[in-house]
Amino acid sequence: MMLKKLMTTGALVLCLIAPVTVKAEELKDMYVTANSGLNIREAETTESNVIKALPKGTKVEITSTDNPEWYAIKYDDIEGYMYSEWLDEEKPVVATSAPTSNNNVTQSKGRLYGTCSISHYCNCSTCSGSYGNTTASGVIPSVNRTVAMGRNVPFGTKIRIGNNPTVYTVEDRGGAIGRNNVDVFVGSHSEAMNKGRYSAPVYIVE
Repeated sequence: MMLKKLMTTGALVLCLIAPVTVKAEELKDMYVTANSGLNIREAETTESNVIKALPKGTKVEITSTDNPEWYAIKYDDIEGYMYSEWLDEEKPVVATSAPTSNNNVTQSKGRLYGTCSISHYCNCSTCSGSYGNTTASGVIPSVNRTVAMGRNVPFGTKIRIGNNPTVYTVEDRGGAIGRNNVDVFVGSHSEAMNKGRYSAPVYIVE
């Protein structure tokens, strides 16, 4: 009887000290969906250094999603952070030949957003400070595509300005950019100065 009691007690002790195994959340590979590619950064901010720029359709290994805005990733031997809004589990369609960009195709104007103050900027230190060739969304800015708007307009929103047939994509922010401002990315500082500032109706392309 005593032996049985000791054996039972020993089993109980073993149960108490046995480690509990918790199954870790499975992290899936994801793909870059930004048309212009996406930067791998050293830290979880657009102010950190760019390690490498990956083109659209590139697969990366997700190592952590603790920060829902910036995922920790691994690509080959490179580890860093990427802006999560431009990563997806589904591989995007990538054109194998030179695509016909929809940026310059005349479309219906879309839904009127309102009359905005239109300005222009480039990646020089005067316009962009230390940010250089980066955007708040993490993508590389591109002429005839990238614009900055207020936080009330989500990244990825397509817009048109006045009678201009170009369809722009909201990919950037700015300290002085409010609800009624659109800052258009251009190729040089002289072009930004020449185009200047003016008011025009802005349309949301849906």
